[in-house]
Amino acid sequence: MRFRLLRVAVPTAVVALTLATTSGVAHAATSHQVVYHADGNWAGEVWFNAGTHNMAKGRNSFTVKDTFCGDGWKVGVHYEIPALNIYRTFLLNGDCSGESSFSVVSYDVAPSAIHWWGLKASTTENLTTYESQVNDYVD
Repeated sequence: MRFRLLRVAVPTAVVALTLATTSGVAHAATSHQVVYHADGNWAGEVWFNAGTHNMAKGRNSFTVKDTFCGDGWKVGVHYEIPALNIYRTFLLNGDCSGESSFSVVSYDVAPSAIHWWGLKASTTENLTTYESQVNDYVD
């Protein structure tokens, strides 16, 4: 009897944990995403620092980094803060552009959801690819 209860409880706990970690706002100090090439290599990385988590980069800031120089892709981020009516895209200047950080909301605001996607844009074609959505917050 114990074995049956354990078999039911473990999958239920896994489902609950999965739902808790994949939906809603992350409420993490920092969220991160790798921007991939189709072959699985890294094109770049994007970090979001909520609130005052990393003031060296700015309040509610992104850091975008190109990690594959010479691949013909610019790395960037698209972000949306619906409560503040902010919908923007940021791209590094070109391939091999290193790293850039910027604040999306530099002042104190009520906690609001931010949705963002790491992306890469071809330097030679009209082609942009997006990673999956990340949910976090600004404050």
